[in-house]
Order: sequence, then structure tokens, then C-alpha cells
Amino acid sequence: MNLFDFKEQGIFAMAALDHRRSLMKMLGSGGKRKMTEWKEEALGGLAGVASGVLLDMEYGLPAYRKLKLNKPFLLAMEASGWTGTENNRRTRLAHSAREIREAGAGGAKLLVYYNPAAKGAGEVKKTVARAAEQCRREEIPFLLEVMTYKVDGREKKADLIIKSIKELETGKVDVWKLEFPGDAKTAAGRKKAAEACRKITEVLGDRQWILLSAGDDFNVFKRQVDVATANGAAGFLAGRALWKDFGKYKNRKKFFTGVTRRRLEQIKKIVVENKGGHTDVFSRSFGRSLWWKELWR
Repeated sequence: MNLFDFKEQGIFAMAALDHRRSLMKMLGSGGKRKMTEWKEEALGGLAGVASGVLLDMEYGLPAYRKLKLNKPFLLAMEASGWTGTENNRRTRLAHSAREIREAGAGGAKLLVYYNPAAKGAGEVKKTVARAAEQCRREEIPFLLEVMTYKVDGREKKADLIIKSIKELETGKVDVWKLEFPGDAKTAAGRKKAAEACRKITEVLGDRQWILLSAGDDFNVFKRQVDVATANGAAGFLAGRALWKDFGKYKNRKKFFTGVTRRRLEQIKKIVVENKGGHTDVFSRSFGRSLWWKELWR
């Protein structure tokens, strides 16, 4: 399997369902059975619309197999959460690329928490390099998810993302899964974020990047998707922004087949409309789209 299998209409429109610790807290008691049932319901609602799904080995994969789905899927390599301290976070590899390939996945995803100034930054680089090499040997795509964090409290998100990309290129990354580099809630914030997205696209060159949702509210994430994909992102891999409010709904199955599916369809449509260009979404919103389209073509 290759990256094209995870695309529809030339874009990545994937659903992230690899959550473990955070989801366990949201669900409360119930253990593995409750987690797997939740993932069955979520997959049942989203798999038909998503271009691919991201799963975990423990709960998501059993749910996927039980439903007998035929949707391209990635599997997470990392153990849930991070170890170390707040200012020095580490990721532990829990599953090898060989395990992931043998489980039938079309690719592997590794999540790392990273700050270039952290004491353990070198160790994180080695983890990324090891995972990338494993995926190369097993001939499966490698997706790297980078969650930045502040050490001195003064770093800017966009700068952290770009520095992290440059420092973590210790192995071949096929797709980068990145945070939104700014604020999408105001016009000024979107303009600045659009510039940062273009910078990320420039730094990565011909390599692709997609947007993660980081638990933001759906309406905020929708704006982020618009800005990011109008300025170089190839799509999204969305998780909690689609479904984190499931607890408010009495019929959870209906929530996944109705509310979350419609949300996924909405942002998928945005990406399809934005694909292929590097339009500045801020300027397009103010009626100057033709000028900016020519500038960023």
C-alpha cells in the first residue's frame, strides 16, 4: 500500500481514532470492552466518509476487524502519552513497523512531543530515526506527528513547528502531521497563520503535510483547515475536533453516523475546494483572491 491509497480526490481526509489514555478518561470505567465498543461506533460512522483511518493496536484494530471494514488504515507505533517531565517529554515505541505491516496496516504513525531546547531532544531524534528506518525496511509509509511544547514560555508556535521539522529530519518522513501554526479565531490571526503555513510548505518542499486537530472545537478547526489547506497542507487527520462532545448525546451511535459524519464531510469539502493552490485564505475572504492566487501559484 502507498500514500495514494489514503487519498480521495487528491486529498487526505482522514479520521484519527487512535486515542487511548485521553479517551479512557472521557469514558470512565469499563476497560477494554468499553473502549472497543466506542471505537466500533466511531468507525461505523466515520469510515465511510474518511479517506483513511488512524487506529491503535489495542482497541481500534479489534474494532476495525470486527466490523470487517475495507478502508485504508494506519497504526500508531507509540505507547499512549509521554514520559519524563513537563519540560522534557519522551515517546516510547510500543510497536515495530514489522508488527504494523503484519497486522495489515497500510502505514505507521509515530507521535512525538518535541521542543528543540529540551534536554531530551536528541533522544527524541533517535526515536524518530529508528522508526523511520524500520518503516523503510518494511516498505510502508511513515507518518510523523509532532506536538510541540514550550520550555521557557516565550516560544511562538509557528517557530517551534518549523524548527522541529528541520531538526527531526533524521529519517525519511512520508507525511508530516502538524499543529495549526497560529490563531484561527480572528482575521488578523488567520492572516498571520496563513503566512506561517506557507513557510511550513516552503520548508518541506515536495514533502506533504497535513493538519491535526489537537482537540480544538470543530468550528475553530474548520477555519484552521481552510487556512492550512489554502496555503499548502494536503489535508487533515482529525480526531477530537470531530467527536470530543459525544458525551452530550444520548444516542452515541446516531451521533457518529449523523453529527460527526456531517462534520467530516464539511471539512473534506473545504479541502477539495482548496486543493491544488496556495491561495491566501485571508485575502480571498476579502475579495482579492485572484491577485493572491497569482502570487502564490
